[in-house]
Amino acid sequence: TNELEVTFTILQFWYLRTWAVMLWVFLIIGGVYWVVRYLFSRKLERQRMSQLEELDRQKTRLYTNITHEFRTPLTVILGLTENAKEMTNNLTNDTRKIFRTISHNGSQLLLLVNQMMDLAGVEYGKIQLDKKPVQIASFIKHLCFSFESLANQKNIELHYEFSGSDKAIHPIDPQRMQQLISNLITNAIKFSPEHSSIFIHARLKVNQRGNTFSFKVRDSGPGIPIGEEEKIFDRFHRVDSDQTRHLPGSGIGLALAKELVDLMNGSIRVEDSNGGGAVFTFEIPLENEVTETSGARKETNYINAEDLNIALASLKPHTGSHRVKKRQSFKRSTGEKPLILLVEDHPDVLNYIESCIPDHYQTATAVNGKEGVKLALEKIPDLIISDVMMPDLDGYNLCDQLKQHRATSHIPILLLTAKSDDESRLAGLKHGADAYLAKPFNKEELLIRIGNMFQLIERLKQKYSESFELPKKLESESYPEGQFLQQFYQVLENNYHLNTFGMDQMSDKMNLSRSQLYRKIKALTDEAPSTILKKIRVHKGRNLLLKNPDTTIAEVAYSTGFSSGRYFSKAYLDEFGMRPREDISVKRSD
Repeated sequence: TNELEVTFTILQFWYLRTWAVMLWVFLIIGGVYWVVRYLFSRKLERQRMSQLEELDRQKTRLYTNITHEFRTPLTVILGLTENAKEMTNNLTNDTRKIFRTISHNGSQLLLLVNQMMDLAGVEYGKIQLDKKPVQIASFIKHLCFSFESLANQKNIELHYEFSGSDKAIHPIDPQRMQQLISNLITNAIKFSPEHSSIFIHARLKVNQRGNTFSFKVRDSGPGIPIGEEEKIFDRFHRVDSDQTRHLPGSGIGLALAKELVDLMNGSIRVEDSNGGGAVFTFEIPLENEVTETSGARKETNYINAEDLNIALASLKPHTGSHRVKKRQSFKRSTGEKPLILLVEDHPDVLNYIESCIPDHYQTATAVNGKEGVKLALEKIPDLIISDVMMPDLDGYNLCDQLKQHRATSHIPILLLTAKSDDESRLAGLKHGADAYLAKPFNKEELLIRIGNMFQLIERLKQKYSESFELPKKLESESYPEGQFLQQFYQVLENNYHLNTFGMDQMSDKMNLSRSQLYRKIKALTDEAPSTILKKIRVHKGRNLLLKNPDTTIAEVAYSTGFSSGRYFSKAYLDEFGMRPREDISVKRSD
């Protein structure tokens, strides 16, 4: 028989081939490695989160313990201050000012302590809502208008509007509601400029979905920068900008407000206003309205006067007219004392520095950098003591402007700041500050710095006194003050022979006012410009007489800018101790 033999090979499925098996093994190993690594990273992440949470709890616990320890001595300080005011009769104005300063700063610190403790209490669940039936409309209205006097100190108008039933009674925690609303209103007053407005709108909504209460505050401040909307409610976070850096604050108030809103199962947000400023809005759910027949006790006034007074007292000196109050000006006399210009926006610190200055100095004060520059150019003080963080113009820019202006470039500037690190010190020196003093400082340290500054001023006067006799020495002078004097002496050299040349002409040619030129030259040489001009004329006249002894006194007087021979002879006698002819005779005999 014929047989047909066919040989064929059955290949394995591709996924069972050697290379495929190797691929599957590699993928399985890679997958297991990825899963293990992912689970391990998640475990590490949870551990890191747990560590961070523990560190945060420890930090909060530390702050809480410290602030709790502050309350007892603060209570004693404030209580004894009040007792001392009541026990002491016929207090002087200075003593009353000291008591007010102690009470204000104590209240400010106590408010900060209370806020930190409340913030920690909410976080640890130690603060629970104590709800009571409250007539919402009257409670909110009374609370908002409690801040009217504080707003009036900055000439800020409070506009209040309430929507909803003004008779409705709902269970709320009045103390926590007061804290929440007080934080938002004081924040709005603090950041709003003078002669502005704050708009408050409270709304009570009752519908089938439930009862809600919303509260909106719109200020006229600098607003919220992009990207700061969420961070602004973080603890200890503050918006860092030129408009807000100088304002007091710790970054606790809004964080506490956020925690209180969360405790009330509500929400809070911030947004920029179209007309400028920021708008803070919170909304919380309310329980059903309490009726008269339910037997609930109707209470309409749950304002905590003690907490409210602490909040108001802690802000009054910073937000009222004290900040912008114009200080009483003064007139200089011929036997004038050295003038120190104090530039500080914090009224208590300004009063403390002013009280430290001895009586043999006179002081002028400015409450911000812009006013400080204006007053410095007007008065040309002998020394300037300035804070760094101030509204309108900070201490660094004040240094820049005054050191670059020829009328004030010679004035020593002492900067005060709470930042004592090397970077801040170097920044102040780069801007032209002559010395740096870190807060807090004591009186003795301040007086030592002031004494050192005036020693520098005296050495400067010794260096440039009588420099008019050898003005060429100033040609190699690299300092701006030496160059200024060289220019001044050149103006006198070119015009001393004109009998109409005086202070007005000098100030015009030096591009300074009469008072600026007088104060500048007086500070550098300890001589008035007119006195230096007279000395130059006398010395020129003496040289003429020595070269031409036969020249008459009248001719010499007229050629050197004197109005008469008699005036020249008197000036000659005052300068050299003898009459012109007597001096020439002595020179001939020698």
